[in-house]
Order: sequence, then C-alpha cells, then structure tokens
Amino acid sequence: MKSMTYCAVYKVIAAASAAAMLFCALPAAAYTDVTEAVNGVYNYKVKGSDHGVSQANDWFAVAAGRGGKAMPGYLEQLSAYVAEKYQSDGGLDRNKATEWHRTALAVKALGGDPANVGGIDLLRDGITEPLVSLDRQGINGLIWAVIASKYCGILPPESVCARLAQRQNEDGSFSLRGAGDPDVTAMAICALSDVPGYENAVSAAKAALEAMRLPSGGFASSGAENCESTAQVIQALCALGEDPERDIAVLMSYRNPDGGFAHLPGGKSNDMASAQAMLALVTYEQLPRPAAAVEEPPLETTAEPVIAPAAAEQPGEEADLPVETAAQPGAEQRSEAEQNAEAEAEPEAEEPGIEENNAEAEEAGEMAPEPDEAPEADDEPETAEASRSPLFIAAIALVIAALIFVFIRKRKR
Repeated sequence: MKSMTYCAVYKVIAAASAAAMLFCALPAAAYTDVTEAVNGVYNYKVKGSDHGVSQANDWFAVAAGRGGKAMPGYLEQLSAYVAEKYQSDGGLDRNKATEWHRTALAVKALGGDPANVGGIDLLRDGITEPLVSLDRQGINGLIWAVIASKYCGILPPESVCARLAQRQNEDGSFSLRGAGDPDVTAMAICALSDVPGYENAVSAAKAALEAMRLPSGGFASSGAENCESTAQVIQALCALGEDPERDIAVLMSYRNPDGGFAHLPGGKSNDMASAQAMLALVTYEQLPRPAAAVEEPPLETTAEPVIAPAAAEQPGEEADLPVETAAQPGAEQRSEAEQNAEAEAEPEAEEPGIEENNAEAEEAGEMAPEPDEAPEADDEPETAEASRSPLFIAAIALVIAALIFVFIRKRKR
C-alpha cells in the first residue's frame, strides 16, 4: 500500500513539473506586450543587413515613422531613388501606380513632403494626374490611391472611390479576381472607411471579412493562413474604431525569438511579414481607447481634465493632418478615358506589396518563402518570455507537490 501511495505521489510531482515546464515553453503566442513586440521587430530590422530601398523597407519606414521611430538615412535614399527613376524611366514604374502610393506613404511617415520630393510631386503623378492609369493595376491601384490621399492630407478623388466600390463582390468582399480575399477586403475597408457615401459598402465588407475567419482565428490568402492577412485585418478593424484584441493574439503567434515575424506559422522571420506586423501593432497601439474613470477631486482643488489619446494616424483614417484642397477634378477626368483605354489594352498587373510573400511562393512552387540567411542567435533581443520566470513557476509546482506528499504521509501514519 505504501509503495502505491509513493507511486501516486511521484506521479503528482511529475505532472506538476511537466505542467510548469510546458508553461515555460509556451510559443511566441504568449507574448502579449504590444509595445515590447514593436520594439522587438524594430530591433530585428535595425540589426539586419538590408537597409536599401525596397518594398519591405518602404513598409518598415511607414511603420517606424508612424510609431515615432527613426529609419536613419532612409528618407534621403528614397529621394535619391525617386530622382534616379524619373531621370532614367520618366517615373517610378510603367504599370504600377502603387509605386507612387507606397513611396508617398513612406515619405510622409518619415516627415517628408510627398508633394515635393526633390521637386517631384508624388501625389499629382500617382493620384490626381496619374502618369499610369490606376485601373491598369486592377483594384490595388484604386485602393492605395485612396489610402495615400487620406494619409497625405488630400481628399481622395470621388471617381476613384466610386470605381473601387464598383469592384465589390456580391457577398461584400473584395479581391484581385474571383472569390473574396481577406487582404484585399481589409485594404478596401481601410480605403473607404470614413469616406461619406460608402458606409453600406464598408459594412458589407466587414461582414464578409468576418465570414472569412478560420477556426484558428486567423485568415488565409492564396490558400495559406499567414501573418500578413491577419495584420491587414487588424488595420481594417482599427480604421473602423474597433478593438482587434483577439487578432493581436493571433498575430503574436507568428513572432519569433529574434523579434521578427514569420510569413507562415512556424517559419523563419521574414522582412515583409515583419514590416506588416509592425505596422499593424503600431496602428493598434495608437487606437483611441476610452479614458479611465477619474475620481472626483476635492472642491478646493483644481483637477486637470482627462484627455483621451489622439486618433491613430493610419492609411485608412486621417488623423492630425490638415486637409488640403480637393484634388483638381479636371485632372483625373481629363486623362481618364485615355488611361482606361490603355488599361483595356494591357493585362492587369498586380502589386506584390503585402501579398509579395504568397506571390513569390507560388512562383517557386512552395508556400513558405524564407530569408536567405537566418538571424544571428546572439542578436536576439530580450522577449516577454523572460518575464515568466520559469524557475519561480517550477519552484511553486514542486512546493505544491511536496505539500501533497507530506499530507499523504501524515494521513498514512
């Protein structure tokens, strides 16, 4: 009987120890400190070797600028890049208007003037008098023209908003083509949110987005559940003033110990995924929340008023930016017929942007693009995992098990 009792006690101790170790070994999903995560992904990028002008680095610049962090020298690099492209090609791209939009967003976030980048007006050439038809690239050109307009302080052209709304699917979703896609639907919500006259379109898109949610809580694009889709959904919900707390938890599950984020669950850190995750986290950090209740001060004192946090500065919602005069209506309409004719003559060109990882993966015949080199192990920043104090938790488990053991022995006597 005594041996059976000891055996039971040992099982209790083993189970308690295993539970403690399991808790201490929780994956990145256990990280809940958003500010710490933002700092982690920023450090991941700063310690990286690729700091030249690229799509991923443009998005890092947007996220860093909006989060109040520096991207040393990147604004100067962008200005030089724009000047070089205009001199060699007459513009940033021959097919993608989103090259102007993304660059304008990065310049604005870093404190520059997108209407005057070395004498070049990115807003005119990419939105109000586009050098490349917005429709040539499909729905992406329309979405980002609206988002860039609002973020950079000009009114989005009504004709662009109308053409975007016309591309909404019957179920309320948006897509590059075919069935609804969570990335594109979320981006369309960011674009049309707070634009008068499109409330019904936004509401239908929100319902369609929720219908795309997977049992895991995440979202899939191009057939794969991925980080960037969840990041886009977070930005869309923030644009609507909603708190995407459960989506933040899903996003954190893609976080790696080096501070970066993976494109696919369990993958290595990826620049595009990390940039989009950082942008989503910064947007969430800046989401206005109700002010905490303040105790009524004594009558003889003067209390400072409680000020709610400033509205988030995000592509889908204009905040703290002076609204300039509306884009010249004649400019868009003047060349619209010519541009649409060109659009019909050429196939749609997709903007990789946020979907770059999926597109590259399909071309390579796989769905898990990885960076060329893994980050150095000793470059890993501290994470919230250290704050769990594994030794403390294990000690508590063992103490509880020991108390059980003593209790059983006393009863046997």
